[in-house]
Amino acid sequence: MKLFFSIVSFCMCVLCPSFAHAGISSYAEQRIAEFMKFRVEISSCATNKESLQLLAEFKNETDRNLPLHSIDVEQEKLIFDSFYVMERHHYMYDEVDKRPFLCDAMKLQMEKNETYLSKLKGKETANKWLYVLTGDVTSCYMTFSLSATLRYGFRVKELYEKALKLDSGLSYALTNLGQWMFYAPKIFGGGKKKAFKCFSHAVESSRNDGEQFFSDIYMSQYYFDRKEMGLSKEFLEKASAYNQDSRYVEQIKMLNENGWSLFYYNRHRAGIDEDIKNSNYKEPVDED
Repeated sequence: MKLFFSIVSFCMCVLCPSFAHAGISSYAEQRIAEFMKFRVEISSCATNKESLQLLAEFKNETDRNLPLHSIDVEQEKLIFDSFYVMERHHYMYDEVDKRPFLCDAMKLQMEKNETYLSKLKGKETANKWLYVLTGDVTSCYMTFSLSATLRYGFRVKELYEKALKLDSGLSYALTNLGQWMFYAPKIFGGGKKKAFKCFSHAVESSRNDGEQFFSDIYMSQYYFDRKEMGLSKEFLEKASAYNQDSRYVEQIKMLNENGWSLFYYNRHRAGIDEDIKNSNYKEPVDED
């Protein structure tokens, strides 16, 4: 009987590729959950260099163990490589001379992910994490190029929605789709009311401290943009409770003290880093 079920399981994997593509190993799931917490922890490192060193150590450990446990090693590696390039970007972007490298790395990761996705046929599907992370790297790559923004903008939304179709409570995807909605005009399917729904759902559906940390931050900044300062401060303090020493939270507090929301800063980052020193600068009203 055991032999029979072993044969059936083998046939399902070989004859039904969708079974292999949709799933990732329990090891990968565990490491993703650990990474959600880890990315909050390294935000308290004294320097970006230290954060990057710990990030590289986490990646190296994952790369060593992934082939021993994976169901689909190619897909699982793409997932973790995408996490890595996104997080590395966060800690390297301030080094202006590194930006061409970051742009190329993001484009390469996007292309690798899309190549994998293009192999899927018919009813086959990728794992939810690959969809949302492909959306992530594509969205980040778009920030380097106006032409890329015009070319891939709706693809990003599609990828986030595919992830949410597989898991409607995936907080990481909800916060990212919320940001897409926040920036996209209503005429293109965006709008701040839709963004609010995504952020609210993300807060409610967060499954670990790492997801809760970021969903609270985005909800805080939504309220800041709405000039509802009490609620903004409340959610930012909730996020801060998960890591009292987070430099990321401190950066957001500094932005808010100078009149900027995180969303406004991200959209105007190229020209705002000097302006932020001027506390008399007022953020323009951006009505929905």
